[in-house]
Amino acid sequence: MGPLQLAIETLTETNQKIKSLIEQHLADPSLKVDPLGMVLNGVVDAAVSGGIANYKARGICLDCSSGSASSTSTSQHSVNNK
Repeated sequence: MGPLQLAIETLTETNQKIKSLIEQHLADPSLKVDPLGMVLNGVVDAAVSGGIANYKARGICLDCSSGSASSTSTSQHSVNNK
């Protein structure tokens, strides 16, 4: 398995975890939000694993405003497969 495919699978699993945590909090608002905050921080923090520079160095350009990606068909799949 290539690194990009591994990243896609990891993001898919993380998205499922976030969705599950949100559903738990909707069902029981008294739950602590720490676990959800930690997962979100790991996704949002660009400093993790070298940050955005890793994408730029590999020629992957994600245009968040339009929801499109360029460079590889795998990156296109990851953006469009929500």
